[in-house]
Amino acid sequence: AFFFFFHRQLRQNYYKEQWRREGLQVFTTLDPALQKQAEQAMSEGLETITHQKCERWRRCRPIPNLQGAMVVAGSQTGEIKAVVNGNNPRYAGFNRPLRARRPIGSLGQVAVYLTALEQSSTYDLTTRLDDSPYQWEDPNSIRGWIQTGCCGPSRGGYEYVPLHGALAYSYCLATKSLERELGLTQVFQTLRR
Repeated sequence: AFFFFFHRQLRQNYYKEQWRREGLQVFTTLDPALQKQAEQAMSEGLETITHQKCERWRRCRPIPNLQGAMVVAGSQTGEIKAVVNGNNPRYAGFNRPLRARRPIGSLGQVAVYLTALEQSSTYDLTTRLDDSPYQWEDPNSIRGWIQTGCCGPSRGGYEYVPLHGALAYSYCLATKSLERELGLTQVFQTLRR
């Protein structure tokens, strides 16, 4: 998967004739030890999930073709260090890490909290966030929508939680409340960076 990514980048930046004529020396950001660890983590993780599902549904057979994807980037530079495509690292078929398109789900929460914490005069890790159910009314119709704790863990009806707790435990009501305070425009700007 990493070399597919690398080859694609090379094709975008150089013509094939340049590769052959100019004798390019290419250095990659691949970390072989980290790649091996990532492959092992993927394999073990998929095996664990397969057995958890088997126990949960009381089935005695593994789930066939369970797959995953992983991209490991350096925290300081964002350089790609490892890419894992499913349970078999040598699989040459569909490249999930680079081609699959999925909603970001809870990963978007990171942008909300980053946006807030960059405003250190207003927000810090102890800031209390509203964690109560939220009702949204559409001004253009009679329909509405009520956000309850269905998209995250239930904490027993707390109305306020500290920012660090909402972040650590992925409390979606508190995150949505913070997102409304910040405004979607600011959160989208953080995502674009």
